[in-house]
Amino acid sequence: MEPLIPNQLGGLPTSKLWLDDEGIVHTVANPHVDVGLDEARDWVRAIVAVCNGKRRPLLIELGQVRRMSREARVLVGGPECARVVSAAALVVSSPVGRAIGNFFIGLNKPIAPTKLFNDEVTALAWLRGFL
Repeated sequence: MEPLIPNQLGGLPTSKLWLDDEGIVHTVANPHVDVGLDEARDWVRAIVAVCNGKRRPLLIELGQVRRMSREARVLVGGPECARVVSAAALVVSSPVGRAIGNFFIGLNKPIAPTKLFNDEVTALAWLRGFL
């Protein structure tokens, strides 16, 4: 399935988001973005919309994200997202992405099971256990 264009889900200037044929939600961060609370609200709203009331695993490719605020991490790891996300896999490819992922998992303690990965293949294999 093709990624949704940003305005299809309320304008996502920070990422692309889509549901694949297996039922896994993918989100790929745009390069060099800063994710604050407003961007996180749009992102959570888009995730909820694409899940359409069903709990699904979520693959998050952080790529070259520059920064993600504490408030954004708390919102994404919180109850609104956990209602539709059965598990989240964070794929990191940069030192900043790894730091964001470690903060997200270690300090913010997301409600849904969440794990950090270096590659998409391993992340997807783990997420399939939550379908």
